[in-house]
Amino acid sequence: MLKTLKRNDISSYIVLLVWALLFRVYIFIHPNKTDLSSLDFSGSFASLSFLNHFFQTSPFLFVLVSFIIQIVFAIYLNFQVNRQKFNSQKDVLTAFLYLLLTSFLPSLSVMSVPFLCLFF
Repeated sequence: MLKTLKRNDISSYIVLLVWALLFRVYIFIHPNKTDLSSLDFSGSFASLSFLNHFFQTSPFLFVLVSFIIQIVFAIYLNFQVNRQKFNSQKDVLTAFLYLLLTSFLPSLSVMSVPFLCLFF
């Protein structure tokens, strides 16, 4: 698997997408059982209570949108690491590690204030 992630072709991005789906399979299967009560949707500068309302009205769409945003950001982060030549070769290992680390915490798996703070 590591050899697949070290290549810079379409197969590595497909493997990345499959692993990202496997990391979040519990949220996709049971979006209503995802505990968002511990998440605070108010940040220092703005209140993001509309995210909680969006989750209450359409939980599957909420999880899907946050998954797509996270995949796009992981690929963008990987692109920037490769462009700045932080790695010796172009690969998608950075995106894989980002998705792996964010899958450990439930607050980083769905759209919330900590999830949006990762972009800055």
